[in-house]
Amino acid sequence: HNSLCIVVIRIKAWEKIVEHYLFCLPVGEQTTGEFIFSKLDKLMENENLSWSKYVAVTTDSAAAMMGKQKGATARIKEKSQNCTFLHCCLHQEALAAKKLNTCCNDQKNELE
Repeated sequence: HNSLCIVVIRIKAWEKIVEHYLFCLPVGEQTTGEFIFSKLDKLMENENLSWSKYVAVTTDSAAAMMGKQKGATARIKEKSQNCTFLHCCLHQEALAAKKLNTCCNDQKNELE
């Protein structure tokens, strides 16, 4: 399956939070944290955005994103020391549903 890197930013504008979709990048199957970070870094440069203003990043918690040395979040942390990293609630829900499905199938098999 091919992965996507979707970047959405939220900024305070006119006393409210505004959400902007920046881009959706197909990143393929064998994606590294370095690859993802390089694409994000280039985007930041092209859009004239400052890494220092990054407050939080939400990810799927894949190794390419969360690796302590070569993950994209490690590289982001080098640029924005105060940035916080969160596990995406949609990915958490998908993981929970997958476990629930396995659990229900196991119980169903026990009843048969």
